[in-house]
Amino acid sequence: MVMKALGQDDFPDWDSFQSALREKMRPVEALGLVPGPEANWRMEKDAAEKEKQAEERIRHAPRMEEVCRINDRMLIQESMERLLREIQMPRPFALRVMDFAWPDLEAFSGTAPEEGNDGAAEAARQLRTAVENNWYGPWNPLPHDVFVDTMTCESWLLSPVLKDLLPPASRILRFQRAFDLTPGTEDEREAVLQWVFRLTAPQQKNVSLDALPENTSLQKSMKRFLLSGGVFTAASGPLVRPFAG
Repeated sequence: MVMKALGQDDFPDWDSFQSALREKMRPVEALGLVPGPEANWRMEKDAAEKEKQAEERIRHAPRMEEVCRINDRMLIQESMERLLREIQMPRPFALRVMDFAWPDLEAFSGTAPEEGNDGAAEAARQLRTAVENNWYGPWNPLPHDVFVDTMTCESWLLSPVLKDLLPPASRILRFQRAFDLTPGTEDEREAVLQWVFRLTAPQQKNVSLDALPENTSLQKSMKRFLLSGGVFTAASGPLVRPFAG
């Protein structure tokens, strides 16, 4: 549909258009699916646009919205998995990240796993945001190789403070070393309360630092840091090197 809407004029001749479209169809045929007949390929641009609009109306019909929403999520999940391979995320942690891709769709992702403090849930959120921005947002015009080479992350996971709170072999610190980082300046206490101590927004109100849980080593060291008057800041930066195993 995308290529039909582009129109034949975007290619030097009809043969090159057919060749390009056949190349696009090969993965579809490999799945045992039948692509659209070639008779539909030679559509005028206006006719292709009308057909596209008709498909959009069907797509947004009440009965189809949930089907399309799940389909889009599965396609985004596939892109997330491919992106994890391309940025050379170590497989054990990549699998852990994908456990958090769609925690609200138990039919597809199973029971939501225990989040812990390894940053997998936050990494999944960042990765999903990157893919969605590449599909629909400001990164859409970027060629794929440029998109991968210029990926930027901003997160509490990249905070320089964590170097003093975690052991050198920590997965979070290995994650940090893949980026060229610029420290932030804003206090990210809310992010710490949410992601490290698992407190909801209502629970964060008027919370006493003395009452924070100490169930993990990160919670213990983070609690000591906050009680000593420490200010937790995030960091951001582009992905510039492979992730350490």
